[in-house]
Amino acid sequence: MTSPATAALAVVAALLVLGSSTAEAKLSNVVTDWVNATQLNVATDGIPNQLAARYYALTGLAMHQAIAQGGAPANALAAFAGHAVLSASFPARQPMWDMLLRKQLMAVPADQRQAANAVAVPLARAMLQQRAADESTSLSDFKPAAPGTKFSYQFVPEQKFALYPQLADTTPLIVPQQQVDAVAYNKDASAGPVFQPAKDDYAQTYELGSKASKTRKQYDTDSAFFWAAGANTSGIAGAWLDIAREVLPQDYSVADSALFFARAGAASYDASIAGWKVKYSTLHWRPITAFAQGAPGVPVAAAAAAAATTDWMPLLRTPPHPEYPSGHQATVGAVLEVLLRTLNNKDSVTFTLTSESAPWLNRSYSSLTAAAQEVGDSRTFGGVHFPSANADGLKLGRIIGGKVFDRIAANKPAAVNMPSTFVSAACSGGATVQQAATGAAAAAGAPAAPGSSSTGVKKLGLTINLGRRMA
Repeated sequence: MTSPATAALAVVAALLVLGSSTAEAKLSNVVTDWVNATQLNVATDGIPNQLAARYYALTGLAMHQAIAQGGAPANALAAFAGHAVLSASFPARQPMWDMLLRKQLMAVPADQRQAANAVAVPLARAMLQQRAADESTSLSDFKPAAPGTKFSYQFVPEQKFALYPQLADTTPLIVPQQQVDAVAYNKDASAGPVFQPAKDDYAQTYELGSKASKTRKQYDTDSAFFWAAGANTSGIAGAWLDIAREVLPQDYSVADSALFFARAGAASYDASIAGWKVKYSTLHWRPITAFAQGAPGVPVAAAAAAAATTDWMPLLRTPPHPEYPSGHQATVGAVLEVLLRTLNNKDSVTFTLTSESAPWLNRSYSSLTAAAQEVGDSRTFGGVHFPSANADGLKLGRIIGGKVFDRIAANKPAAVNMPSTFVSAACSGGATVQQAATGAAAAAGAPAAPGSSSTGVKKLGLTINLGRRMA
C-alpha cells in the first residue's frame, strides 16, 4: 500500500514534470512553476501558514532580484533563481528541481544559461544565507498566563507549546523594522489604527462558532472548513496565490509575474511578523478559554456564566497562539492589498477556487474583498476568533501589504533587511553577504571596486538594510 507521503510526492513529481500550476490557475509560466513547486512542498511537509509565507517570499524575491539584475533572459534567470531557493530549502527533492530546471532551459542557448546561472544563483544563495538564521530561529522562553486569568492568553487543554512567539521579534524581510513596530504598537489613534482586542464582541462567536451551534447555516459551516488551510495544504497564503493566478492576465510577462509574487510573498511574511507582534503583546485569550471562564457578553446570566459555558467547544481546532489579531486575515489582507494595487484597484473580478482543506468544496466569487471578508467570517464560524480579530487582522495586513508594494519596484532589486542575528555573526568575523555577493560578481565577470566589498553587493542588486537592533 502506498503511504500518503509517497502519494503526495508522486503528485509533486508529476506536476513538476508537466511544469504546470494548479488546474484552476490561468497564469502559467516559469515563475508560477516555481511558486507552485513551493506550494506543493509546503503542503507535502505540512508547513504552517507563517513559515509557508516565508518560503513564498524567498522564492518570489529570488526570481525578482535575478530578473531585475539582468544579464540574461528573464525566463532563464527566474528558472535558476527558483531552483536555487528550492534546492537549498528542500534538498531531499533535489532530483525534482533538477528535472523542472532542465525542462525550463531546453530552449535556452548554452551561453545564456551560463550567464543566467552566474547572476541568479549567487544572488539567491546570498539572500538565503542572510536570512537562514534570523531571529525566528531563536529559543523563546514564552509562558502563558496562569489558568483563570481573565482576558489573558492561556493554553487550551492538551496544548504543550505556543506557536512561534519568536516571530514577533523577527526582522521583516522588506518593511523596515521601525515601520512595522510603529504600526503594530501604535497607541495614538490620530496616527493610525490602534490594535487592541475589543473584549466586548464575544456573543457572535459563542453562538455561531460552537461545534454544537443550532443557528449556524450550512454554508457558514462549510466556510469554516473551506478556508481552514490547515496541515498539508499550501496555507492561506497559498490559497490567495492561487486566486492571483486566476485573476492576473494570462499573458503577464515573466518579469511582471516575478514582481507580483515577490511582493505578495514578502507582504504575507512581513504581515505575519506584524500580526505576531500584536498577538504576543496583547495576549488575548481564545474563545474556548473565554467561554470556559465566564467571558462577558455571552447570552447567559452572568452568575451562571462559568458553569453554563464550560462545555462550549469550537467547530475547528484552536490554533496554538494568542487570539488577536487573526493570522489568517493578516495574510489575506497583505496579499489582497498587493493584488488590488497590481490590478489598479479593480475589485470586481470573477474567479473560482477549490479548497485544499475541504477539496469536495469549490466556490466562485465576483469580488476580491468579498472573498477576503468571507475568510474572516469563517474564523468566527470556526469558533477560533472573535469578529474584531478578523477585521483588525485584515486591516493590519493591508497596511503592511501596501508598504511592501511600495518598496519592491519593477526593474530594480528589492532591499532585503538584514536580521540582527546575521549582523552579529558578521561582526564576529563570519563571512558576510557582501563577501558572498562580491565573489559572485567576480564569477559573473562583474568588476568590483578596489578595496570595496560592498560594490559586489550593489552590482548584483542585493541591497541590505540593517535591523533596528544594531542601531
